[in-house]
Amino acid sequence: MLALLPRETLGHVLEIGCAAGATGAAIKAERVAAVVTGIELDPELARRAAERLDRVLCGDALAKLVELEG
Repeated sequence: MLALLPRETLGHVLEIGCAAGATGAAIKAERVAAVVTGIELDPELARRAAERLDRVLCGDALAKLVELEG
């Protein structure tokens, strides 16, 4: 997955269905200044992801996208 992202500095990454945050954590570790927000439906996985990512929203992705816009 990381190989598909540009090598230059990333600004903000949104990961829908972030599970426990492993992919987002890898992005943060390998890309300078990447801010990673995750959306996860499962509360336990969202709690675990919150320990690794900059921001995690728990719930339905479509509803949470509206929340991010506001």
